[in-house]
Amino acid sequence: MIPPVLRIHLAVLAFSLLFTAACGGTSSRPNPATLTAQIDRSQQLATRMAQGLQSTSLATDLQLTSTAQAVQSLLQAAGSWEFVLPEDFDQASAAWVTGEDSNDYGSSKWTIALDKLRWEAAATQGMVWWSIPDMPPLADFYLSVIARPISVPPDSLLGLTFRVTEDEEGYYLFQVDAGGNFAVYQLENDSWIPLVSWRPAPVYQPGQANQLAVLGQGAQFYFLINGEVVAEMYDENLAIGTTGLAIGMNNPGDSGTWEFKSFQVSAPEGSFPTPTANP
Repeated sequence: MIPPVLRIHLAVLAFSLLFTAACGGTSSRPNPATLTAQIDRSQQLATRMAQGLQSTSLATDLQLTSTAQAVQSLLQAAGSWEFVLPEDFDQASAAWVTGEDSNDYGSSKWTIALDKLRWEAAATQGMVWWSIPDMPPLADFYLSVIARPISVPPDSLLGLTFRVTEDEEGYYLFQVDAGGNFAVYQLENDSWIPLVSWRPAPVYQPGQANQLAVLGQGAQFYFLINGEVVAEMYDENLAIGTTGLAIGMNNPGDSGTWEFKSFQVSAPEGSFPTPTANP
């Protein structure tokens, strides 16, 4: 069957041939048999185009379905991994820094209360500030958090850091701005390397609590917002590291407040040291 759009194109083509013949637009006017043959050839061409488009669409749909199924299988497998850091912020946690800190870029204050980590920050210049809990470095991991901007500049960001190096000089950053656009960068030698370019995430709800997550297995990464995969990447630069939270602001004098809860990190069994009980 010829798709409706191609039927319209075919009808226009047939009408054009008829109109040209009727108006003497060519030096030799085709006879009815020639005109019928031209229309038949046009219909055959349109049919082949339609079949090609349908085959391409089917192949694309199958590829997307296969990718989605593969990702879903990975996520299901990650659901059975061991918790490295199941942090519900139900009490002051020894794994997280609390209190106040400042440097040349600005100041931050962290408090834990009411099952949330509250992060207040002020910028003296453009900055990205991260906070990393006390945890072992991981290669394969699943990382998630529920994050909410309370009062922030429109061009601010929040996000997750992962594969943070031992010297804390390099890491990946999955970041989302206040409007729901996201990107992935790598920090290397004090320079930001774009790995996933800025793009909108329609599933993100600006100003509300949203779940951000990263699944990393070897050099393959998947990025999720509110349970939906929004991007993936393959990068071999950083093989192992810790994970954490990040906020950022662009302008001197900016200030903001964010809340985080349900920070969860899991990894395959045996891939990280487990604490032993005291005798």
